[in-house]
Amino acid sequence: NDQTWTAQHIMINSSTTVSLSVFDAQADQLKQNILAIGVAKVIVATSINPKFVGGNIRCGKGGLYLDATSGIHFYFDHEVAASRRLFQELYSKPEKDTTSAKQYHGVKKLEKVSLGELNNYALESPPQAIEFLCKAKIASMETTNGWYRVELLVEAGDDKSLFVAFDSAMTKLTGIGAAEVAME
Repeated sequence: NDQTWTAQHIMINSSTTVSLSVFDAQADQLKQNILAIGVAKVIVATSINPKFVGGNIRCGKGGLYLDATSGIHFYFDHEVAASRRLFQELYSKPEKDTTSAKQYHGVKKLEKVSLGELNNYALESPPQAIEFLCKAKIASMETTNGWYRVELLVEAGDDKSLFVAFDSAMTKLTGIGAAEVAME
């Protein structure tokens, strides 16, 4: 039995339908959270089985099928403590771990690539540290609850991506604290 841990980050357009298989107490908890807060901007779901991702998401055709495992946890954008725990977990990993947030070592080689080429490279290449230098504009900034959540919109031709950065990640990305960015 091959035990492999992977991290998948998927941005979904608001018109995309997602099928999520969740059972028993986990399904009840998810339903209660959704009914309590309404529409969440960000939902982090841990322990999703990546074997059940299908369809052509980039073209907006097909469907996205996610199958929850017994260890699934849901964190909504209003749950500051959960977001902090997730980032602490990422930053506590050893630097050589491919999921570590400590891996920034500066630009090694500057190459122009489209977002589509970068996406294909990331999906089809063996695991390694990947860095991408680009220009982005701030699409949205949330400063509620005493923390900062910045959405950066990156466009390259027909390809678009939205990156979400929190306090310390925003500082590492821009060299400017999120609080300072909010003032500009």
